[in-house]
Amino acid sequence: MRRKVTCLMKASFETLVAAGYQPEIAYFETFHEMKLIIDLIHEGGLSKMWYYVSNTAEYGGLTVGPKIINEQSKQAMKEALRRIQNGEFAKEFVLESKANRRTECHGTNGERAPGREGRERASCHDAVVEERLDLSGKI
Repeated sequence: MRRKVTCLMKASFETLVAAGYQPEIAYFETFHEMKLIIDLIHEGGLSKMWYYVSNTAEYGGLTVGPKIINEQSKQAMKEALRRIQNGEFAKEFVLESKANRRTECHGTNGERAPGREGRERASCHDAVVEERLDLSGKI
């Protein structure tokens, strides 16, 4: 789920910047506002969030939100869950880890994503993942 949320936030930020918003404003509107919304939901559920957001935000959430998160999005989520449940995702993850490939979380030049500097993976990481997921010898 985290990946879906971060992809949505990144796409929102990029859309605003591409439309001419200053990156600082786009950051505030995307990331800062997301935290405020999540805090409200955490404190009192969706009803508290809808109560405290502006009328404009509520209208946008109720009318534009379903156009972005629609049946196609839900089908993609179901497919992702299916792959997690049947082990396809775990197998792919282990293979990618073994190949030491970079994912979208890393920069295009192979640099680590912000906040991950100096964070080293344990040498037994792949073995632990395989053991926990019972994948040894199956991929």
